Amino acid sequence: MAIVTNLIADTFGAHIGKYSERLKLTKKGETLAEAPLLHLESVLVSSRGVSISADALEACCEKGIPVQFVDSRGEPYAALYSAGITGTVITRREQLLAYFDQRACHLAIAFA
Repeated sequence: MAIVTNLIADTFGAHIGKYSERLKLTKKGETLAEAPLLHLESVLVSSRGVSISADALEACCEKGIPVQFVDSRGEPYAALYSAGITGTVITRREQLLAYFDQRACHLAIAFA
């Protein structure tokens, strides 16, 4: 089975829950998809009647995984992002700051 990086919930009556270190999309006890949190990049809810557990939302926030909600036309109406700064944001900020101080010279020499 391929690794799911973008979990899409597009089935009425589906549920997204957290099981161990993965999110599982189910409907009436049948597993529709599973996505390891380690590889998950986003969650998209594109149908009415989809539920998502608080544990799944907490796991997404802890891992910096955005949860987006779109209507039947694909227009976004809500999104949930982590309140904390993720590692990627911190890294990018430091890269920009390094451009303006000595670290830029050290990096240029190291890469040359």
